[in-house]
This record gives sequence, C-alpha cells and structure tokens, in this order.
Amino acid sequence: MTSLGRSIIVAVAFSTCLCITFAQDNDQATQKKKSAWKEFTFPAYGFAITLPQAPKETPVKNGTQYRLYWDSDADFVVSLYARSTSTDCSDWFAWAGKTFEHSFATRVTTIKEVPTIEGDWDRNTLQAGYQRDQCINARLYTIEAGWPKGKTKPAIVGRIVNSFRSFPVAPK
Repeated sequence: MTSLGRSIIVAVAFSTCLCITFAQDNDQATQKKKSAWKEFTFPAYGFAITLPQAPKETPVKNGTQYRLYWDSDADFVVSLYARSTSTDCSDWFAWAGKTFEHSFATRVTTIKEVPTIEGDWDRNTLQAGYQRDQCINARLYTIEAGWPKGKTKPAIVGRIVNSFRSFPVAPK
C-alpha cells in the first residue's frame, strides 16, 4: 500500500472517530437537557414546583391551569389548578371529608401537615388517573395526572407531586 493510501485510510478512520465522538457528546447533552429538573415559582398563587420542563399556563374560570408535564407519545399528562379566589380551608376540608369519607378511590389524609384529599381512579374509558386536592393559606390547589389505563402510574407523578410547596402570597 502506498503512503497516499495509508494517509487516506488514517484520515477516514480519524474522521469516523470524530463523528462518533461528536454524536455521543451530542446525545449525552440532549439526555442531560431532558433530565435537567428546575424549580418554577408562581408568587401570584403562592406555590413552587420542580419540573423537567417549563409549565404552560392557561387562565380558567376562578384560577389558572398549569400543564406541568406532558408526553403526547405516551398519552401522559400532569397538571395543576390553582384557584384565584379565597377559600376557607377549614370549611373546605370539613365538606371534603364528609363528601369523600366513603369513597373507595379517595382518601382523606394529611401530607406535610396539610389536610389533603387524594386518590387513584379511572379518569375516563382510556385513562387511569391520580388527583390530590389541598387547601393551603386560603387557596385551593388540585394536581391531576392521567396515563393509559392498564399501565402503572409513572414514577414521575410522585416526583412532581411531592416537589410541590406553598408559601404565603404577598399582599397587593
């Protein structure tokens, strides 16, 4: 083999190694970007939550709906509704406790010292679901998740729900 032939082979091998290395680095950067979780804070509604992607806000009657996580390929979504009007938390919990005390899908409990209603059930004919309702600092929060029926609840639901924290809203 001539020195020109060897030079071409070395150049091709070197280029191939560079391409593979670049592709691996690019794939690792993409994976790191996908798995980077960040806390998002919503001072107007007095809460913060940690998510792998920026939430989408939609104004709705008496509050705001936040799409916290979605994966359209897996038919999976987690959302939060924050009520804008003041709620008497004692009255709400008394009502919720009576309303849901005999429900097979819902339990009345305390999470992080906050009275909570939560449960798993079928959202519709195609989706299973989870919902947690909490009244904190005169504000009602509802976190919902939905995924395909017959599948296990995704672990990310617990991670998102458990990252939720509230704080007092500053007076206007």
